[in-house]
Amino acid sequence: MNAPTSMISLAAPAAAGLAHWFPVHAPAPEPAGGVITILETFDTAAQADDVRTGALWGGAFLKPGVGGGSGRLGDLRVPAGQTVVLSTDLEDFSGVGDPSIFDVTGAIDGAAALPVSGGVFDFATVRVEPGGVLRFEGSNPARLFARGRMAIEGTLDVSGGDAGDHDNAVLDGAPGAAGGPAAAAGGDGADQSDGTAFVAVGGNPNPGAMIDGADGGGIPFPSALAPTSFPGGGCGGLHHPAAFPVDVFDLGGLEFDIIFLCQTKMLGAVGGGGGYVFAGDSGVNGALSGAGLAPTIAPATCGGPALALPEAAKELVPELGLLRGGSGGGGGGSHLSQTGTDGQIFFDCTTTFGGGAAQIIRYVQHSAAAGGGGGGAAQAVAGDLFVLDGRIDASGGDGGSRIDGFSQAVPGGGGSGGSALLRARRFATALSGSIDVSGGNGGTGPGASTGGLGSPGLLRAEAHRQAPDPALFTANLEPDASELALFGGVVDDVASFGKWAVPQSGPGALSGAQSCWFKPAGGASFLDFLQDAPGTPGWDMSVVIHGVVGSLSWRGANPLVPVTLEELFGTALFNAPVVVRFQGARSAGALADPCDVELYGAGAEIVPGSLTGWVTHPSQLDTFTADPAKKPDMVRFQIVFDRNSPFANAIVAIDDLTILADPQ
Repeated sequence: MNAPTSMISLAAPAAAGLAHWFPVHAPAPEPAGGVITILETFDTAAQADDVRTGALWGGAFLKPGVGGGSGRLGDLRVPAGQTVVLSTDLEDFSGVGDPSIFDVTGAIDGAAALPVSGGVFDFATVRVEPGGVLRFEGSNPARLFARGRMAIEGTLDVSGGDAGDHDNAVLDGAPGAAGGPAAAAGGDGADQSDGTAFVAVGGNPNPGAMIDGADGGGIPFPSALAPTSFPGGGCGGLHHPAAFPVDVFDLGGLEFDIIFLCQTKMLGAVGGGGGYVFAGDSGVNGALSGAGLAPTIAPATCGGPALALPEAAKELVPELGLLRGGSGGGGGGSHLSQTGTDGQIFFDCTTTFGGGAAQIIRYVQHSAAAGGGGGGAAQAVAGDLFVLDGRIDASGGDGGSRIDGFSQAVPGGGGSGGSALLRARRFATALSGSIDVSGGNGGTGPGASTGGLGSPGLLRAEAHRQAPDPALFTANLEPDASELALFGGVVDDVASFGKWAVPQSGPGALSGAQSCWFKPAGGASFLDFLQDAPGTPGWDMSVVIHGVVGSLSWRGANPLVPVTLEELFGTALFNAPVVVRFQGARSAGALADPCDVELYGAGAEIVPGSLTGWVTHPSQLDTFTADPAKKPDMVRFQIVFDRNSPFANAIVAIDDLTILADPQ
C-alpha cells in the first residue's frame, strides 16, 4: 500500500505508449506547521480499491478504463437469502431499508442521484451473494453497470412470469403473465362462453365473453434493422367446436359420446409458444377420452413466428434498440366439454327415445389458462472483473396449467426467452454459473393437452481486446444442445461472442477509480482538511494534457489558460471530462485492511453516523458534523472519466493527487 506521507515524492517517467516524456515533479515546499500531505502517485495499484475501480491504475498514472460507468449510485449488495426488486421505469430505492444493501450516502451526488429512470443502474460495485436475488421489473431493459467489479453469486433475475394454474370454473380466463423487463406479457386465457340462453340447464351468463385465447404479446424492433414487423407472440388457442350452440336445440357442431351420458368430450385449442430466435412450438391439442366417441381435435395452434433480424442484431446493442426481451405465449381456448343432451344413449344422442329432437339438458362452460410472459432483457457490465458463480435468468415464463386433475382448463403456451448482454474488461477464468435464455414450458391440461414451448432468446458476451472463450459460457447455457435440437438449432443460433469496443457515448462511456482509505499514522483524533489558500490549493492533482509536454496542475496556475483547469472543464458529473470526489469517516480503531473497511452493522470499523457523503473539496468534510467524536480521521477519493464530454480527449492521464490536512 502507498502509505500516506508528509513527503512529496517524485513521479516516475511517463508510462510507455503515451505521446510525450513527462519530467518528474519538482520538489515542493512542505506545508507549514503540522499540516501533512496525503499523496497518491499511482506508482502501483496497491492503494486502488479494485472492487470499485475500472480505470487503469499503476505505472505512475491513472488512465481511463474501457467502460463500466460512473459508479454514481455507489455500492449495491444483495445479501444471502434476500430479494431486492428494482423498477426499470422509476426507482427511488424506498423499498430498500438496509444501508448495507444500498446507501444513498455512497452516491456521488447523494440524494440528487435519485430517482433512477430509464433502467440504467450505475453502481460502483455490484455483488449478489449466494442465495440472494436481484430482480428487475418494468418496461425498459435492465442495464446494470459496475464501475469496478460485478459478482453474481446468487441470481440476477429478469425472467418472464409464469401463468400459474387455473380453475376452469372461474367465469373469466386467467390473465396473461407479465413479461420481464422490456418483454411482452402472455395472452389471456379464454373466458367461459355466454351461457345466458342456458341458465335453466346450468349455464352462466357472461355477456361479451372472449372465448378464444388471446395472442401473446410481441416485441417490435427498430424499423432500420427489421424491415418487417416482428409480432412474435404465440397464438391464442381457438374455441372448439367452431360454433357454440345458441339455444338448447342447437346441437350442430357438437359431438356426443353415445355411451357416456351423451356428453361432448371436445376441448378448446392450447396456446402457442412465443417466438424469438425460432418459431414457438404449437403445442398439443387433446380431447377427453370417450368409450363411444373419438371426438374431433381442435385445429392446430400456431407458435409465434421466428425473429427475422440480420445477424448483427444478435449483438444486442442497447443504443440501437436491440436489447429487447421476448414474446409472450398464447392463452388457451374455451370449450363445452361435459355439456350433454337428453338423446338416446347407445344409439343417437341427437334424438330422444320418443323420436323427437334432443336438446341440451346440461350446459357446462370452461375458461382457460393463460400464456407465460416473455423473458426480459438485461445488460450487465463490469469495468474490471465479472464473476459469475450464480445464475442469470432471462428465461420465458411457463404457460398456465389446469389447477388439478379434475379441472378442464385448457393450457397456455410458454413465453420466449429474453436476452442477456454481458460486457467486462475481463471475466473470471472459470465461470461456474449458469445463463438461462430458454423459452418457457407450455402448461398441461385435460386430454394430454400441452401448451407450446417458447423459443430460446439470445446471449451475447464481450470482453476487452478479444472475444471471451465461448466454452466459459456455453458449458452452463440453458437451453443446452439437446433442447436446442427440439427447434432444429445449435448453440451458435442463440449465443455469440465478440470484442468489447471502447464505448464513446452513453453510460458505458464513463469509467473511474476509487482509492482505499487514507488514514495518516500518528493517532490523530480527527483531520482538519485545508481550504484553498493563495498559491496553495487544499487539494490538487497533476494532469497530463494531450499535446502538452509535462503534467499540469488541475487546481493551480497553468501555462495554458488564465484560469485553473478545474474552472475550465468544470466539476459536474456528466459534463466535465474528469470528476473528483472525496469522502470521510471516523475509524473505530486500527484498520485491518484500508481497502476493505466494513461500514455497516455489528462488525462496522467506523463510528456509527460518521460516514460523510461525497464532496467536491476535502475541506467540506470539516463541516459534516460539530461532534468531535464523529469528525473524519480518514479520507478516500474517487475519480471518474467521461468520454461523453467534448473535452474528453484532452485528459490523457493523472499522475498524482494530493490532499492537505491538519491532524488534531
